[in-house]
Amino acid sequence: MLNQLVLDYHEVGGLAASPLAKRGWRAKGHEFHYSAREALPPAAWRLVEGEGLEGYAAGRVLASYVHLYFPSQPRLAQRFVQEALA
Repeated sequence: MLNQLVLDYHEVGGLAASPLAKRGWRAKGHEFHYSAREALPPAAWRLVEGEGLEGYAAGRVLASYVHLYFPSQPRLAQRFVQEALA
């Protein structure tokens, strides 16, 4: 796949528990990148407005092109602190 510039806003829903979110939590954010995600299951997020999958989540690892806007889901910061202290 050729790399292309991606600049977009998304609402995402958690597919798996991660250091930032529990499964099913929704948050908003934006993407800005010039590369493509390869098929690395399990995906971290489901794009609410489409069928796309985004990111990677396994255990305490979360990697994603979506830069989350924490005020859209205040529990993200609380969960991050809890996970960091664990």
